[in-house]
Amino acid sequence: MGKQVRHPAVQLLAPILAALALGTLLLIHLVSPPASPRAATAHPTLSADIVIPANSMPAPELRIMDQRSQPVSLSELRGRVVAITFLDSHCKQLCPIEADQLAQVQRTLGKRTPLSLVVVSVAPDTDTPDSARSFAAAHGWVGDWHWLLGSEAELAPVWKAYSIDVKPTTADILHSSVLYLADQNGYVRAGFVSGLKPDVVARDVRILAAGGTS
Repeated sequence: MGKQVRHPAVQLLAPILAALALGTLLLIHLVSPPASPRAATAHPTLSADIVIPANSMPAPELRIMDQRSQPVSLSELRGRVVAITFLDSHCKQLCPIEADQLAQVQRTLGKRTPLSLVVVSVAPDTDTPDSARSFAAAHGWVGDWHWLLGSEAELAPVWKAYSIDVKPTTADILHSSVLYLADQNGYVRAGFVSGLKPDVVARDVRILAAGGTS
């Protein structure tokens, strides 16, 4: 289960991209001469597939119960970098791969980096607290993580807000594959849409945790 389809991430970002002419800004960045080592140290840049300017795109709010039957909202996670992704705990294809990559990110960052992992279920009929805990344990998750569970009526607005396509079939659940990073102030800053490179994700988390790229 859990085969992913191509993610239309630009739908979520379109209003911001249009308003800020991000494409032009990115083009300028690409053709600009390399920053000096001193400047690069002072102002590190994010390396995600999609990088959003600071304070420009508030992360869509959510308030859903997690595997501990505790309500989770992004506003309550302020002060921490939040990694937001969408998984199926019974998936046998790409979800386990992403889970292993996320575990590597957690191990790389250790306990000192304030990171919370928020997983939104894409399988409301089959994901349960037990299946979420088993999935996390099987892939070695550590630190602060929350698997948000609920009915389709509760989860679908979150899928829509983050431009996640979920298409159940008789044999599978097709869904978009994406990882967002929200900064400590609750703004989406980065999106990974072409597979995760744990070292790159960990680096971007460190930058955001340090308050960089302001």
